[in-house]
Amino acid sequence: MAQAMLTSSYAIKTNNRERIQQFANTVLNHGVKRNLVSEVESGVFLSPNDYLKIKELSEKLKQIDAKLAQYKASK
Repeated sequence: MAQAMLTSSYAIKTNNRERIQQFANTVLNHGVKRNLVSEVESGVFLSPNDYLKIKELSEKLKQIDAKLAQYKASK
């Protein structure tokens, strides 16, 4: 009896995980199709606005690194 309950409980959890995974994939695919999000790297999704902010910050970091290198070279 206990074994049957344990097996049943495991089956329910596994089935729920599969359903959740399918739902998450459906939501992501819908977002990609509607250009609400885009896959930047494997498994990393960002909105276009967030992607632009990250790109701007990356450019600022490059400028800071260049100024720091210039400062160190002048010392």
